[in-house]
Amino acid sequence: MVSLRFLSLTCILLLAACTSHQQRPAPSRDAWKLEGKLAIVSTNQSQQANVRWVSQDGDYDILLFGPLGQGKIHIRKQGDKIELTDGKDKVDAGSPEELLYKTTGLTLPVSLLQYWVIGRPAPDIPFSYKHQSAYGQLTGFVQAGWQVHFDEYITHFPEKIKMHNADGIKLTLVVKKWSRP
Repeated sequence: MVSLRFLSLTCILLLAACTSHQQRPAPSRDAWKLEGKLAIVSTNQSQQANVRWVSQDGDYDILLFGPLGQGKIHIRKQGDKIELTDGKDKVDAGSPEELLYKTTGLTLPVSLLQYWVIGRPAPDIPFSYKHQSAYGQLTGFVQAGWQVHFDEYITHFPEKIKMHNADGIKLTLVVKKWSRP
């Protein structure tokens, strides 16, 4: 009799715990946040940065920073306004690529990266598929002169993304965490 009461009480407590626990919604293609590390290698330089990237309804907020928060670069797009803050300086330009080039000398496809990091090619720009996994996940494509390859996925989002172009620029993004903004 005691074991039946104990079993009933255990079941009730487990059910109560399950119903009171609310899971955080998974990221969607329109609203997501990632945290990870970005490596940039070109013919004459190599850099690494931590990255926090929030994207929602076409706007985004990208924070790149070194160890212990040093060397912050903040790229923010809200509507048609795009700005980059590099420490104490704030720079505006017509595109995120122009902003990044003005401040760092790097030419990177920031506008396309917002699609590539979620495992899809940018819309309205020609591309060619390279491969798909047995699960139907895209493992690679070529777009705008960049080869993009996805090594692994976390649920439906890439965990490791490798990109390179003919100029010898290589990007590797390793995502440690995907979530909703």
